[in-house]
This record gives sequence, structure tokens and C-alpha cells, in this order.
Amino acid sequence: MTWEEGSYFHQGKLDRLRQSLVKLDYFSAIDIQPLPEQASDDLRVPIDVNLTLAKRSVYTAGLSYGSESGAGMRFGMERRYVNDRGHKLVTDLDYAQNRKNLLVQYRVPAFMPGWTAGTPPRSAPTTSRPTTSTSATCA
Repeated sequence: MTWEEGSYFHQGKLDRLRQSLVKLDYFSAIDIQPLPEQASDDLRVPIDVNLTLAKRSVYTAGLSYGSESGAGMRFGMERRYVNDRGHKLVTDLDYAQNRKNLLVQYRVPAFMPGWTAGTPPRSAPTTSRPTTSTSATCA
């Protein structure tokens, strides 16, 4: 989201920013707070943005039964931050008596200019959830 110097504060812009961040699917918590009580004399409103990275890996498993497909099982894995550019790998195996599906997706994010994935360092354990904090100012 682009903030133009001198533009008026508009809650709708913050809502669109929140929605854009949610759609990225990289954060488990997104907190965007305008701070009008800290506005400067020239009416600039600071905006506090706090992001908590989502789990790096998510695994799924389940059993199924359908009258046409029969008994089956499903296994999946979603891996965020495959590399330092925020790529994502999704795999899903759905195996039943009369249905066999394998899905493999490699997603490359299309970030807006000036944005980065904010990926954790490779040495960080996959269970850690670092918090990233950013501030912006909107007049």
C-alpha cells in the first residue's frame, strides 16, 4: 500500500492494508493501530504495525469415506518461507479406493514495490514465531 505524503488519514486505507497482509498468508497476527493522540503539529498521524510470522510448516492428515470414492486418507504439508524471497510450497495427497489425487504447488509472491517477505533467518527454528514491527506516518 502506498502512502502519499500529505494525504488525509483514512481508516479504509488501513483496512485495505490489513486485508492485503492477511491475503499474503505469512502472518498469524496483524495489528495495525493509528495513533492520533501522537499526531504532530502538522497533523501527521503515526501508525503502528505489528506483525507476527505464521508457523513455517503446517501439516494436515485426515480420513474420509464417500459412497463413490470409498475409504480414503489425506495428507498435506504447507511450507512457508521456502527461500529468502518468501516462496511457498503446498503439497496434498488424497488417496481413496476410487480416487487418487496429488497436488503440488510452488507459489511465488507478487509483493508490492518496496515490500519484502520478512522471512526469518534460516538458522531460526521452525517453531519460533518472531515478531516484526514497522511504523508508518500518514498525514
